Amino acid sequence: SVQAIAIADVNTVKLYANPLTATPTLITTLTIDAGYEITGMVYLNQNLYIGTQNVYGGNALMYVWSGTGTAAQSAYETDSSIIFSLCSYNNSVHLFTGDGALLRFDGSGFSLVDAFPIYYTDMHLTDYLNIGIYKNVMKSNGQQIYILFGNNENSSNALTYQPDGLWCYDPKVGLHHKYSLSNSVVT
Repeated sequence: SVQAIAIADVNTVKLYANPLTATPTLITTLTIDAGYEITGMVYLNQNLYIGTQNVYGGNALMYVWSGTGTAAQSAYETDSSIIFSLCSYNNSVHLFTGDGALLRFDGSGFSLVDAFPIYYTDMHLTDYLNIGIYKNVMKSNGQQIYILFGNNENSSNALTYQPDGLWCYDPKVGLHHKYSLSNSVVT
């Protein structure tokens, strides 16, 4: 809506005039609390939704920013220390968190849409620095959400009940494991 390109770097989001040139024009910068690192962003309905990780282990925040000014318009706390990924789906923002939850943002908070098997255990994916799962792993084709789940913990059999591979959320079926990686055995 502001004809800009958003670029995240640790705890800042910089908006540059679109199109980018050899000497980009900085429009404005959002700086969030230094206790949070940006893990992903998605644009929907005139706002940028920014997922974070709490570097101190507390709960992560999702910031909502219109791209104007240097402060976010609001922030919403999750029940997890990290938001691994965000995507727009059915005109709302969906999040994948470190406790294995797939959440929907309803404009004032989060509701549980579905959950990975890890959600029903006492284990958590708490830190992208020591868990081999990648950020920005959710995409939607309009009818479904696809989530790439790959973690190094499977190699040590710590998460054998949480298979790697491509997961799919379909409202008719729920969250299900669609394709395995060749080295990921479902036990």
